[in-house]
Amino acid sequence: MSWSYSAALATDKDRVRFLIGDTDTNDQQLQDEEITWLLTQRSNFTLAAADGARALAAKYARMVDTTNLSLSVSASQRSEAYKALADQLEAKAAALAGAEMDVGGITIAGKVTLASDSGAVQPNFAIGQDDEPGASAPPGPPGSRWW
Repeated sequence: MSWSYSAALATDKDRVRFLIGDTDTNDQQLQDEEITWLLTQRSNFTLAAADGARALAAKYARMVDTTNLSLSVSASQRSEAYKALADQLEAKAAALAGAEMDVGGITIAGKVTLASDSGAVQPNFAIGQDDEPGASAPPGPPGSRWW
């Protein structure tokens, strides 16, 4: 197994490490091979990082909190923190995916095909749908206050 990280963030593996905070060579959390596998399971590195955070939450959930005199180890807090991080990363990925726009009928032929397909969901609006029957276009050139 191997572990590597470059702050240049040139690879998805390094981006996953950055997002989950696994950047300290003295405190390695996930191996390169584990991150590579996570990247094959998800469509982008943010979702792979969320899965990595969930894996770390599971790892720390198996450990118990211990106290010995003044020394205390709270594995449950680490587990909860990684769960919260996974939720944040999934929300971030969802927000980024929601920002994408799907444009249909971008060609005249595509628009004609859609309009003639009785089984296709038709748009709820169209150019001129609110025009008064028999009314002419407003006065003035395009770009004036009438347009």
